[in-house]
Amino acid sequence: MNFLLTLCVASALAAGPPPVHIKAAEASLRRAKVGRSTRDWISAEKNYLLAIDIEPTFMEAYRGLLELYIAADRPTEAGATLTRILQIEPTSMKDRLLLGNLLLNAGQPMRALAQFGAAMQISNNSDALYGFAQSAEASGMRDRAMEAAVRGVEEFPKEMRFKKIREQLRAAPGRDGR
Repeated sequence: MNFLLTLCVASALAAGPPPVHIKAAEASLRRAKVGRSTRDWISAEKNYLLAIDIEPTFMEAYRGLLELYIAADRPTEAGATLTRILQIEPTSMKDRLLLGNLLLNAGQPMRALAQFGAAMQISNNSDALYGFAQSAEASGMRDRAMEAAVRGVEEFPKEMRFKKIREQLRAAPGRDGR
């Protein structure tokens, strides 16, 4: 019992308080949250960016900044923030899908296609496959869009959106007959 207690105390002492820069980043994060709650968007953005500048891997600050940009309808900045988040957490399915959808909605289907393709490498996900089909169609890659739609119908039979996109592709000029 004494050994366990000694080990716990030693661990607590070794961990110590967080470094000064982490405290500064957390203080900036608190100011950013106050700015958001009072709708002072400029102050909130400035403090999120300061927190990130102090600690470049501070995910809570990135997430807050992302939410701010989405709420403020600033998709370009949201996309840039998501790109930085994905550099830190490359296997985040949620963030890959969000970036893919932002790019698709911004009229950048080839870039969206890359994000949905990367998401499909992470996991067999119906949203990733559907985004891939939409992006491929918007990029003029009808054959790839049809392959994704057919795969979606087979792998996710209860999701009607794959049947719908498959039928749209079949009905459009230049159909490939599948």
